[in-house]
Amino acid sequence: MARGRKSGVSLTVVPPALPGERPAPPAELDAAEQRIWNAIVGALPPLWLDAAAQEILTRAVAQAGVCEGQTFDRTSRPYHSERHRKAKLERSGGDVG
Repeated sequence: MARGRKSGVSLTVVPPALPGERPAPPAELDAAEQRIWNAIVGALPPLWLDAAAQEILTRAVAQAGVCEGQTFDRTSRPYHSERHRKAKLERSGGDVG
């Protein structure tokens, strides 16, 4: 058994989950991010995520939440511009005017 004061690092170590339990989503994640977390963690074997993997997953889930929140409108993309429309008409043999 170690003697003396405990370091700050040893006091912040996340204890492992009980056997067969999967880690709950961190409190700082919003509802959409928690849904993503639960989907990923639920697909993994129990006890597969150690503290370091949970930290990485937290960041990945937050980024996935940002990506899910963005809308994607294909018609606003530059390759759907007037130039793209003309090129498509030329390929089809239509008049591009």
